[in-house]
Amino acid sequence: MIYRSEKGEPLTFHELDGNFKELYELIHTLIKKDEAKTLVPEYLKEIKQEGQNLYFKGSVGSDLGVVTLPVVMPHPRGAWKKDEYYLINDWILFEKSTYACIKSHVAEAFEKQKEFWVMVVAGG
Repeated sequence: MIYRSEKGEPLTFHELDGNFKELYELIHTLIKKDEAKTLVPEYLKEIKQEGQNLYFKGSVGSDLGVVTLPVVMPHPRGAWKKDEYYLINDWILFEKSTYACIKSHVAEAFEKQKEFWVMVVAGG
């Protein structure tokens, strides 16, 4: 897992995807270990989220583990501007909508560089 606090900067979308993939694999490892038990059959009964933590509970009340979810920290930049250098997780306003930068780049023409942005909030 890649943690923002250890990295010292916001995680990229690729790093977040990697963290969720690792979380998915850990959950399935827990399930497989659970299926291998012969003395006390137990399965994953509940996943509960409290804040940034996911708590895993077994069918007989066992605490199976806790995972802390990563947090994306946006960097608001105001209105989109030509010739600005944008970094991953920069948020901008363009035509009343909010976008997050998913690839660092120098802004040329928004319409020609849409692949560098993902809409976060649609404008009215």
